[in-house]
Amino acid sequence: MIQVCQEREDQEGVELFQYLLRVVGKLKPGGMSEDEDGVDSVVTTQGVTIEESVKFTMVVPFRHSYFNNVLSWLDKLPGFEKFLFIQSGRVKKRRVRDDPRCKVSTRKPPQKWPRSFFDENYLEGMSELKQAKHVGKQDFELKEIDLSMYAN
Repeated sequence: MIQVCQEREDQEGVELFQYLLRVVGKLKPGGMSEDEDGVDSVVTTQGVTIEESVKFTMVVPFRHSYFNNVLSWLDKLPGFEKFLFIQSGRVKKRRVRDDPRCKVSTRKPPQKWPRSFFDENYLEGMSELKQAKHVGKQDFELKEIDLSMYAN
C-alpha cells in the first residue's frame, strides 16, 4: 500500500501505511489476536437464515483497545483495494469480533513491549517485577488516525 500511495502521490497515505507497518512490526505475533473456527447464523437477502463458517477473534486482555480498530481495519483492507488483493485459494472466512462467543486469550504479553501498547487496567494489575519483564524502556506514540479515508 505504501507503493500504491506513492504512485498516487498520496503523501498522507504513505505516512499512514508507514506508521501502520511500524505498529504491526512492534506488535509482533504475540500481540496479534488468535482466531478460533466457528459457525455464525446469517440472514440472506432473501430472508433465509443460513450457517456460515467464521473465525472468532479472541480477546487479547493485555493489548490497548487502540489496536482493535486498527487491526480490524487492516483485515478489511483487501475489500477496499480489490485490484491489489486478488483472492486465490480458499475463500477467506469472515472474522467475528466483539461478540460474547469470542473467548479471552490466556497467553502472556510479549516481553519489552512499549508501555502504550498495554491496556492500562492490565498494567495496574501487574506486579513491578512483571512490569519490568514485559514493559520496555522505549515507548511508542499511538497516533490518532483517520482510517475512513481508505474505506471507500
